[in-house]
Amino acid sequence: MRIIQRLVFSLVLISSMKNFKHLLFFSILYSIVLITNCGNGDDDSTTVLDADGDGVADADDTCPNTVESVEVNENGCTHSQLANLSGYDYNHKDLLNPPYDGTIFISGNIITHEDTSTYDSVIYTGIASRTMYDRRNGGAWITIEPHIFPSFFRDGPNIEIQINPEFTREEAQLEATKYAFLIGQLPIALRKDIETMWIHKGVEGYGGGNNNILIHTGMTASYETHYTGNITEETLIHEAAHTSIDAYCYNDPDWEDAVQKDDSRYISSYAKEFPNREDIAELFPLYVAIKYFPERINQEITDNTLSTSLHRVLYFDKQEYDMAIYK
Repeated sequence: MRIIQRLVFSLVLISSMKNFKHLLFFSILYSIVLITNCGNGDDDSTTVLDADGDGVADADDTCPNTVESVEVNENGCTHSQLANLSGYDYNHKDLLNPPYDGTIFISGNIITHEDTSTYDSVIYTGIASRTMYDRRNGGAWITIEPHIFPSFFRDGPNIEIQINPEFTREEAQLEATKYAFLIGQLPIALRKDIETMWIHKGVEGYGGGNNNILIHTGMTASYETHYTGNITEETLIHEAAHTSIDAYCYNDPDWEDAVQKDDSRYISSYAKEFPNREDIAELFPLYVAIKYFPERINQEITDNTLSTSLHRVLYFDKQEYDMAIYK
């Protein structure tokens, strides 16, 4: 190509002595030759190195020793390698269907009653008019005069516990103390938006959202005697995620990207059925287990969780949640 360039340039010089129009013609021709040669010259090309043959250039490959023919992400890492880089050890499984129906039932040993609580005290201030939600009889908002217990925690924030007057004053005191201790076992990240707790009798399920945690004490009796252990604490993680995590994540493009990178697979049937309402709350108890208490769950739970939801778990990691009570 350089020979051609020199030849054209010589012709240009010759033509310049004879005719200006010829000079202009060959100048244009010379420019075309240069443009055509750009990037294709025998001494301008660059060889892209990809030592492990995964399709990602070595310069951009975070995991340079990937076995050929396996699927990798844009950084050249498999699911397992990406997990290992983040401190997670698991065996990837191709799970097309959710491995669980609901995650609160998997294990009652993620958080136990022996674990730390920042609960400090509750103070009875009497009864006062409050509007509360009651799931019984199909669910309804009711305005009643519950027992009021401001509850205090050593690390804040504090919450107001409102207990249905169907409980006696003495019974209400016991309930307030019991649930304040349980709430105190939650990290700040899960407690920060809880302003009130509503407590009723009945066997209806717990609830989260509305800056609140809803309790039906008859359901607690069922949770405490579940065959996988006392799942009350795990259920409160689920509900508190609704209250303090949901609103910040579901509209976050990074969360949506994480779901896509996980191929829109889900840890539970409940999460899959209601992905924009239950995905986070279903995943968060297992995130807590894998991140902070891996010795309390078996390897299968870890494998199932990271196989379906690795990028969402890594998303949680990046949020820098205040989880100090677990550390």
